[in-house]
Amino acid sequence: MSNILSASAVGKNPTKKYRQPLRKPVNWAGATAIAVLVIAGITILIPILWLFLSSFKYFKDIITAKLIFTWNLDNYRSLFSNDDSFFRIFLNTVTVSFFSMVLCALLSAFAAYSLVRMPWRRGVSTSLKIILLSLEIIPSITIIIPLYTIGMQFNMIDTRFFLVLIYALFNAPFIFFLMSSNYGQIPAEIEESGFIDGASRLIIFTRLVLPLTIPILMTGALLSFIFVWKEFLLALSLTSTPAAMTINVKIAGFIQSYSVKYGEMAASASLGAIPGILLCIFTQQYIVSGITQGSVKG
Repeated sequence: MSNILSASAVGKNPTKKYRQPLRKPVNWAGATAIAVLVIAGITILIPILWLFLSSFKYFKDIITAKLIFTWNLDNYRSLFSNDDSFFRIFLNTVTVSFFSMVLCALLSAFAAYSLVRMPWRRGVSTSLKIILLSLEIIPSITIIIPLYTIGMQFNMIDTRFFLVLIYALFNAPFIFFLMSSNYGQIPAEIEESGFIDGASRLIIFTRLVLPLTIPILMTGALLSFIFVWKEFLLALSLTSTPAAMTINVKIAGFIQSYSVKYGEMAASASLGAIPGILLCIFTQQYIVSGITQGSVKG
């Protein structure tokens, strides 16, 4: 009795049982996913880091794969001092990538709207879509010879203009199908209201429909820019001088008959990767939101 009174005096209940706090179960699925992503990220970053470090090494340090080396800028100095065409080739890549992106986006936007919203004869729309799909499926290596022959006939080989046309042709189907799916989700009432107000088809497209599809159009345009920036085979086959050569062809040119200029190759590849990396970093949210918007109806 005295024990009960003493316990109540201090505000405790001797009959109450306290339970041990339950431990939260370990989320093994989440931990495994994080581990896989970390391993994948390290696997992707190691070659990029190795390339960047190799651009600051001497030739003997590169071929011996030294981890501790003397940093220097000789490869970058050699890149710009011994070969004054590198800066021009870099500008060629920027110019071709940008104008092919703009041309591809404009053509695809108009073509997709035309086939989705405007009346066509039966079978014409389907035939055009099949042709565009075939351009997306056919490997570029299979039509290099016809493209080279056409370029020779019109005296357009080794010109930036020809590269812009070819790249726009190859990337147009991707943006076309991306825009077609988005145009089909826009309510027809928006266009009908424009017709009631007396607007033409062009005004309706540019002022009512196109602003609603800007995220999708930007996504396709940015991806086409990246595709052109990293393309090698067509540029190698259709250019031969710094007048129209792209940076990927220049990088491959460091592999010579009796030697390989690893330092200059690493330096030029590092400089060439910077625009693509910056573009992906600053526009990834627009790319993801554009693809998500194009894949969800509503």
